Amino acid sequence: MITEKDLQELTNDKPEVVRAYHEAVNAVMDYLSAIRPRLSRNVARLRKKQFAATTKLVRFAQRVVFNGRRLSEEDKVLVRRWAAGALT
Repeated sequence: MITEKDLQELTNDKPEVVRAYHEAVNAVMDYLSAIRPRLSRNVARLRKKQFAATTKLVRFAQRVVFNGRRLSEEDKVLVRRWAAGALT
């Protein structure tokens, strides 16, 4: 099972993983910044941002290779949580 420290080491070693990580985190930040000021306005725009953030988080988790193998579904969920949790 992958740990958060393992993920950090992977992201430090591979520029493409760092880029994917930043894209995922930025998409979540973009979505959250759109939600906070005006919750009821422009619902379609918010849904689009939410979809983009979710897609980037999923793609990021799918790209991570740990110990020469792709992550299990359980590990992918952890990686997505850690990436989204990087905002707090």
